Order: sequence, then C-alpha cells, then structure tokens
Amino acid sequence: LRAAEAALAANRERGDRLRARLAARVLRFRRCLAAAGLGASGGMSPVQDLDLPAGVDAAALHRRLRAAGVAAVLRRGACRPGPLLSFVLRADHEPEDVERAAAAVVRLIRERRAAEGR
Repeated sequence: LRAAEAALAANRERGDRLRARLAARVLRFRRCLAAAGLGASGGMSPVQDLDLPAGVDAAALHRRLRAAGVAAVLRRGACRPGPLLSFVLRADHEPEDVERAAAAVVRLIRERRAAEGR
C-alpha cells in the first residue's frame, strides 16, 4: 500500500514532466531514423519496432548493435513473420543516447548493404 501511495505521489509531482520527456525521446528517435529513410512502428509508444528494409536480417543487426554497445530487443511479433528488432525508450535516456542508437542502426544497415554491393 505504501508503494502505491509513493507511486501516486511521484506521478502527481513529476508524471507530466516525465511523460513529456519520454514523448520527446520517441519523436527524436523516429526523426533520426526518418532522416536516413528508415522508419519505426509504434506511434508514440516507448516501444519502437524498426521497419527494416528488405534483406536486412533483424537477428544479425541485433548482434551487430550489441557489439557496438547499443541495447535493442529481438522479439517475435504477433502479426509479422520472423523476428522484430525493437527499441524501448525511457524518459531517462539523454537525447544523445537516442541519437547514438538511431545512428548505429543507420550505420550498420549501410555497412551491410555496402558489403553486399547494394
């Protein structure tokens, strides 16, 4: 009961500010991807599923992102065949964190395409 009371108090004190900060992080991530011609589904949800170009292997990209120090989530979607590569954004991510993650996605996709001669 005390934990619920504390959560409600925190929501009253900081909830609007944290939700606005989270929305800004989601928009920044989506804009960074869009600037490179990529997209994500998820609307304003903090869970953003990458819309990967044809021929890009989500599992391989996930491994390369992890090696680059970028945390993403590889998961199975309910409505799509194959794995989905998702990012879970948080209000405590700094704008630079979001930009770095999106830039890594763009860079790794471009590197893979260049290696394949596309």
